[in-house]
Amino acid sequence: MKILRHLLSKKEKRKLFEELSSIYKYVVEEKANIKKLKVERITTTNNEIELILINEFPSFFKYYNKYYPTLHLIAEIISNKGTNYVKEAFKYAVVDEGALKPLLRGADVMKPGIKETNGFKKGDTVIIFLINKWIPIVIGEALKDYNEQQERGKIIKNLHRIGDKIWDISEKIVKRKRL
Repeated sequence: MKILRHLLSKKEKRKLFEELSSIYKYVVEEKANIKKLKVERITTTNNEIELILINEFPSFFKYYNKYYPTLHLIAEIISNKGTNYVKEAFKYAVVDEGALKPLLRGADVMKPGIKETNGFKKGDTVIIFLINKWIPIVIGEALKDYNEQQERGKIIKNLHRIGDKIWDISEKIVKRKRL
């Protein structure tokens, strides 16, 4: 799989940040420094994956014309601003250890597996954490409102997880940056 890199122009950066800031609080805070930021779009030759790098850090990925934060970005925000910031800035759900293996294989989140949440509505981006550790393991999209009278079934679509292609490409970029 070949990876193509494209440095965004000022106009492309402005358009991207307008779209991102309408969805994600964290980006709004960074928008003030947009001129100083190096923003790149990475795509695979088959256009299966599109990643946005901000200052050479894998920050967002695109899935069906919508941008989502990468697990690397969420982990970076936690290390810089703390878990409470993430809990306020994003919708989240906490799952127990029994859900870990299926989720890392790509399974969607089932409602009975959710042990804690700040509530979410259909279409919301939801960060999935492992119980008692606050480790982000999945980025998903809510398939239904959490408060619906459903007790069983899929409630969050698994879009990005530890060990998937987005993770692997992001890991290579992060490791290369550290060297």
